[in-house]
Amino acid sequence: RAMRAADREEVEFVSFLQGLVATLGRPDPVPLVTFTGLSVLRLPVDRAVPTALIIEEFFVNALKHGRIPRASLEIAVAIVADAKEIRIDIADNGQGRAPDFDLGGATGLGLEMAVGLAEQIDGRIEIVPAREGAHFRLVLPQR
Repeated sequence: RAMRAADREEVEFVSFLQGLVATLGRPDPVPLVTFTGLSVLRLPVDRAVPTALIIEEFFVNALKHGRIPRASLEIAVAIVADAKEIRIDIADNGQGRAPDFDLGGATGLGLEMAVGLAEQIDGRIEIVPAREGAHFRLVLPQR
C-alpha cells in the first residue's frame, strides 16, 4: 500500500513506518505512539528498508528496556526534512539509557546492526540528550 504501484521502487515512508510499528506486537500495556512532522516522505526502497530496520530497533529497545512502573510507555516519532537532510527522531519516556552508554561501544547485536545499516545508507545515528527516557536521531542525506 505504501509503495507506488507504477514502479515499486519508491516507498511512501511515513505510511510504511506507521504500518510497521502497528505490527511490532501487542505488549501489555500497549505504548502510546505519536507521529509528528512530515506526513509524506518518499524514499527509494533501497533506503527505506534499512531505515525501517534501524527505527524498528529503536522501537524494540524502547519496548524491551523502556518500561517504567510509574506510567505507561510513550514513544514519539518526529520526521523532519530540509534540502540537505532527513531527520527521524525516536524518543520515549522510559528509563533512559545508561549514563555511560556509547553507540560506538554498543555490544547488542541490534544496535550494532543499526549503526552498520546507517553507515550503509550514508546516514548516522545520534544520541540526543533527554530529560527523561531515551532519544535517538537518524540523520540521512537527501538524494
